[in-house]
Amino acid sequence: INLLGSLSLGGNGQSVILDQGAYSLHDTLSYSIGKHSIRVGGGFTRYQNDLLAFNYLAGMIILSYPDFLLGQSGIQNGTGLSDVYESIDFPSETPRRWRVLNADAWVQDDFKVSPRLTLNIGFRYEREGDEGDLLGRNTAFNFALANPNPPVSGSLAGFVVPNNYKGTLPAGVTQFDNNLSINGDGQNTLNPRFGFAYRLPHTERFVLRGGYGVFHSRITGQPFLQLISNPPFGQFRVTPDPYNAAASLQSPFAAPPVIPSFISYYPPNSPICATNPSACALSTQTFAANFRPPMVQTWNMDLQTQLANNWVLDIGYVGQHGTRLLIGRSLNEALTATSSNAIRGQT
Repeated sequence: INLLGSLSLGGNGQSVILDQGAYSLHDTLSYSIGKHSIRVGGGFTRYQNDLLAFNYLAGMIILSYPDFLLGQSGIQNGTGLSDVYESIDFPSETPRRWRVLNADAWVQDDFKVSPRLTLNIGFRYEREGDEGDLLGRNTAFNFALANPNPPVSGSLAGFVVPNNYKGTLPAGVTQFDNNLSINGDGQNTLNPRFGFAYRLPHTERFVLRGGYGVFHSRITGQPFLQLISNPPFGQFRVTPDPYNAAASLQSPFAAPPVIPSFISYYPPNSPICATNPSACALSTQTFAANFRPPMVQTWNMDLQTQLANNWVLDIGYVGQHGTRLLIGRSLNEALTATSSNAIRGQT
């Protein structure tokens, strides 16, 4: 309970119960022949991340002490506006059984070309697996499939479900051919590596080193955790006045949630939401369908010299360039209507 500008009762109200595990098998072989020192390796790792329970707060926002003490609905206080300005809850079916398969194979040759020059040449294949859910609840929203001008009756175009989804597909919902609900692009990554060390001629005091490499990385599980709020398994309901007029402290939620074992509900993407948001309450988080692991290219050059027995001077340059880095975007922001640019008849 949040009394605006004053006290707050109840704390954060969230808790997560996880059962996590990793099963890994890797091996490495080293072999030296002549001027070559060769190493090869590879393996795989299977990650499991079982979300056993996620409890989210139910909340009320109240604007003043009189509203808090009275706690009346809009009918009871005669204003048409509830003393409970806003009600928040999260009816949901949150358990998940996420699984990820990662794999790698690599080779590196340290080649001593001459007493002054050594080359390091390597290549790494790495599979950065996306997260699938054994329960078939990896649902998402694909903006490329959405209807930009939905009818007043609503549209489910844009909602996507995985291939192991266990419910009946409503009209307009798309089923993917994998358990990710995204394309699964770029999971197999190629990472060349090159380096050298060269002692400059006519001196024993200067060594020049340099290198270049490509690296791919996994993102954390936090963005995937946000997807548990997606329809049809979860729905954040934030209902303010005037749509909250029936709420009171005795019954703070105008529409008490009924939570079956499976919430078969998709809020429509409809123009009616502009005049009655509580009828829609569409709040969805998603990954871009063509999401792929972030990539960073790194290069460096370094000159080292011995000034005296106990003194070394090192001058270096390091560069990095990241692509496909994870960012968040609000793709459903309100447009600005003007008299010359009406939006759904509104100026």
